[in-house]
Amino acid sequence: MNNHLALFDIDKTIYNGFTIFSMTDFQLKQGLISKNFVDELYDDLDLYKKGSAGYEETVANLCIHWANGLKGTLYSQILKNTEDFFKSDDKFYAFFPKAISHFVKTHDIYLITGGPQFIAKTIADKFGVTGYVAAEFEVIDDCITGNIKSLLAKRTEKQAAIQYLLAKYERIGSFAFGDSEGDIEMLEAVQHPVCVNASSGLQKVALEKGWNIKKPEEVEDLVVTVLKSSIDQMG
Repeated sequence: MNNHLALFDIDKTIYNGFTIFSMTDFQLKQGLISKNFVDELYDDLDLYKKGSAGYEETVANLCIHWANGLKGTLYSQILKNTEDFFKSDDKFYAFFPKAISHFVKTHDIYLITGGPQFIAKTIADKFGVTGYVAAEFEVIDDCITGNIKSLLAKRTEKQAAIQYLLAKYERIGSFAFGDSEGDIEMLEAVQHPVCVNASSGLQKVALEKGWNIKKPEEVEDLVVTVLKSSIDQMG
């Protein structure tokens, strides 16, 4: 274990878009989910865009409806399908693998997402990061039951889920990268919070707290600069 921690949100932070919609469109083409369930997910998104549903409610609904749409499907089949999708997907920002190369000797790197475990596991394996914290769809005997074992939709849920990581590592030298209000507690918990593609709500908080607000193409330079300037402090 390294002495320091780097936490990355996935959607719109290291990935250009929302993995749930890219993934369910792919699952639909493969016959793993029906169009009715995919339409339901897009309805959830429309409600959020219209302001009829809040961010946390939307994330929770998306997971609940997605898990229900996959009910009865083999988890091993979904995991393999997810691996196939991300082998050819090119929506990850270029800064992410570059940031990993800078962090790898001094930091353990975790993905933190409100999306399900098969998304987080596949991306973690793809980039060779230390681990992940994600929502969990219930699986019994390799079958997705349609139930949710744990959600990370609420900020308090995400905060509670990462407490064990925060307790294992020093705050000095720690980083977190996020894009939305759902990442505020995670960003507050580290020494170097970085807002990437920040939502208007997160931008407001970041400006008040003096956090870094960066475009994806600016992140690598920031990581290099901060690591160089804090090397003595990190030890």
